[in-house]
Amino acid sequence: MVELLTQEVESRFGRKISCQKDCISLSISIMDTCREYLSPATLRRLFGLLATNSNPSHVTLDILSRYAGYTGWDDFVSHKKSKIPEGIIRSADEDWEQAAEHAKAVSSKTLNHIMHLSGIRFEETVHRRQVEERLDQFLNSNNPATAIIAPGGYGKSILLAHWYQIHRDLKANMNDVFLLAPATMLDHYASSNTFIGHWLAQLLGQKSLESLLVKDLPGRIVFIFDALDEVVSVGARFNKILEALADLAEAFAQTNRFKLVISTRLSTWTQLKPYITHPLLWYFSDSELLTHEGANIPPLSPDEVQQILDQTINLRFNQRLLIFELHPDLRQTLSYPYFLQLFIQVYTPEKQNLLNNQHEILLEFLKSKIYFSTLPDEKVDILTEIIRLGNGHRVLKEDIKRSYPIHLKLSGNYFTAYHELLSYGIITEEQVVESTGRYFKYVRITSPQLTGLLIVQDIVNSTGGITEETFRQVEEKFAGTEFYPLVQGTLYYTGSRDRNEKVLVKFFELCPNAYTHGQLLREICATLRNSSYLLNVLMPEYTKTRLGRQLLVEQNIDLNHLNGYFTTVLKHYLSNTTDISELFFAQTLLAFNGFITLNGMLAQPNHEATRNVKPPADVSPLVAGAWFSNQLFAEIIMGNGNNTTPIVERATSYYRKFTSYAERAEFSELIVPTLLLLGQHPAVENYLEDISSIAGSHYQVVNYFNRKLFEILSGKNHFSAEEDCQIQQIYQQLNPIRSFPQVIAGEVGRAASYFHTQNLTMAHQCIRNAIELSGIAGYKLVEMKLMNGLARVLSEMREEKQAMLCREYAETLWKCSGFTSPNGIG
Repeated sequence: MVELLTQEVESRFGRKISCQKDCISLSISIMDTCREYLSPATLRRLFGLLATNSNPSHVTLDILSRYAGYTGWDDFVSHKKSKIPEGIIRSADEDWEQAAEHAKAVSSKTLNHIMHLSGIRFEETVHRRQVEERLDQFLNSNNPATAIIAPGGYGKSILLAHWYQIHRDLKANMNDVFLLAPATMLDHYASSNTFIGHWLAQLLGQKSLESLLVKDLPGRIVFIFDALDEVVSVGARFNKILEALADLAEAFAQTNRFKLVISTRLSTWTQLKPYITHPLLWYFSDSELLTHEGANIPPLSPDEVQQILDQTINLRFNQRLLIFELHPDLRQTLSYPYFLQLFIQVYTPEKQNLLNNQHEILLEFLKSKIYFSTLPDEKVDILTEIIRLGNGHRVLKEDIKRSYPIHLKLSGNYFTAYHELLSYGIITEEQVVESTGRYFKYVRITSPQLTGLLIVQDIVNSTGGITEETFRQVEEKFAGTEFYPLVQGTLYYTGSRDRNEKVLVKFFELCPNAYTHGQLLREICATLRNSSYLLNVLMPEYTKTRLGRQLLVEQNIDLNHLNGYFTTVLKHYLSNTTDISELFFAQTLLAFNGFITLNGMLAQPNHEATRNVKPPADVSPLVAGAWFSNQLFAEIIMGNGNNTTPIVERATSYYRKFTSYAERAEFSELIVPTLLLLGQHPAVENYLEDISSIAGSHYQVVNYFNRKLFEILSGKNHFSAEEDCQIQQIYQQLNPIRSFPQVIAGEVGRAASYFHTQNLTMAHQCIRNAIELSGIAGYKLVEMKLMNGLARVLSEMREEKQAMLCREYAETLWKCSGFTSPNGIG
């Protein structure tokens, strides 16, 4: 359309516009005719006599249209559409088909390129449903442009590739044209002397984008440029690209026929923002929507991580790896797609240490992105300087510049190294305004866990290895700071990798502040869980003191690893005490372990030692709940099962003595699952609390699952769709070493809810999760109960062969237990 307008302007002017003098004369003629001013420079750009990277503004087009005899640009367009002969209209349809073919050719090459670069096979990646829905909402909005912003390795390219494939294959969108292209193609535009609109038209095999607006054609054109941060143009050419993208959003806002999608890292988006005059045109791209990692898209959800694990690791090995098994910090780390890719590459079932912390994955990340990457020495220098200047906190960029020329492009490689660290999200810049109005730029290492690891590496290097002096330095530098448990826990783990028991055995002597940090003590327990050698060397020493037994064992009851690790811990605990309360604590938990894991040899002697001992006054509600659970297990498994009422009444009376919400929830944490497991459903109502809120507390989540599972098993109040969507976030609020019983309850409840709505696929997935997690934890009694329940459901569905296999497996579990009769537990 612009070409048609320039032809009419030349016709009105009386000659072709071919030089600067013509533009000056035309400017005067427009002023005389319309009493409006267009500069000669504007006209030179319009008629191609002056290089430009932007399209003519709507104001310019309005003035020229009035000069040509129309009321404005819209009138000109409308008039031209109504006058176009039928043959030209057919040509426009052909233009649209040609544009679709050109877009498909470019997009196919881009798609193949993205698939080739995928860290895991493209078929093993997942759809990011939440972001795809947002992009679909963008298509249906009036916004002309949007940006996907995230650090490197966040899965932006894979996300756009999946979204492109959906719309390429979706029949409802067959009239839309999607062009998926690498942003590096914009380097070709930067080297040209044409408008961005003309350059895009050439990509589609057209003379101009306006030719596609001749009539109401069937769809839209969606331009998707992936990885703007990989553009190689610099200086004026790079600025030309940024300005062109901003101008496209402005131009596309005038019609809903064109859409622009870009993906980029935060550092490049920050460079683009000054060129954007109307930020509201950019959908979901406001700075306030960015996470601390510099992303406006969420990380992988737990369900998405599990799906990828099922399509990779779980196809290679016999035992299925569940997301619930992983340490919470590791789960959070693996939600970053690049870290998940590293995990998939290095994991084997023999590397159980990979499941219990994130140190190994962080080491792989440093190896990949720092030590074995381009410019490793410069990157190490920069990161080390940040650590030394700030001890883990942010530092002024000016202070780094005093040591390394990170701001000078032509002074070595530090500028490039710094910006690679920035673009990959390893470091982050923050601009702060002081009270005086002066601006300061700070730099910090983005990940606290990575910060802790780099601090430890720096201190170990300075002390020549992990020695007693290494731990003393951490104690002196970081005691009382937020980084203390993180750094000390990382150092302890690093020492354990080398089996440095001579130093680790003195840990609490060297680091007395460690006893005051529950997070650090949990990390020490997790580290020892990975090494049976260190566990058997160090735990007997650590539990010699009352303080060690209290803080390391009594306050870190590990329900997730009752079978194995925590049994060993309790035996070392018992070997160091003769105190009646401590004996009751350990023997009660060992008996509970024996019942739940169907280990009669463990359950019977420890239950006999405690069954006639009342819970001491100072025992925790959790252990008291375990003791009453043992009484029920013994009555049903080892007795005749007819005398549970007195036990339930005594347990209810004991429960009602607690005055705090947390104590009541802790007592019910084991007694309620036990009652449900043993079929004592009516008694459960005695321990149900209000669940108006489930946010922020392990105990609130425990009460939530107690009530929900009771209601679901009673045939009412199944999980709603909203609750099911929130379930993974609810799991995250649980105590990480006492989460398995509640997760199993949650997955059983989800399975029953899905079965109630006839969604058999999801019901199968959830009951499979519950059974497999029971097997991983060693909860054989729970596993037996679930397998028998599944057998009944399969029988109702007339799947008798599968039902028989489930029953046979449950019978095998019982035969190996050492107990005599299940007395109807199944």
